Amino acid sequence: MKIIVSRKNLVPISDISNRFSKYFRKVKEQTDPIYIMKNNSIEAVMLNVDEYEHLLEVQELYSEVQMIDVALRRLENPILGQDFEGILSERGLTIESLQD
Repeated sequence: MKIIVSRKNLVPISDISNRFSKYFRKVKEQTDPIYIMKNNSIEAVMLNVDEYEHLLEVQELYSEVQMIDVALRRLENPILGQDFEGILSERGLTIESLQD
């Protein structure tokens, strides 16, 4: 995936080292991350905790959607010997929860 960033959010690692508290305050006050550069490439990202938690939630939802997609495809084309309800229960799901 290609990252599109604003120049104002690109910061050399030397600036982060020399002015950490300035960038720490900045990242706490904004939703945009700060991209830390080393040798002219982005090596790390600083973002506030709310944005980080949001990313974790999105990642979790995406994983759940992927599992549901696999379960539904298996339901449409079951493999012999597979217990669909058992597969769902291993993942904390039920057929009823898929229908909601």
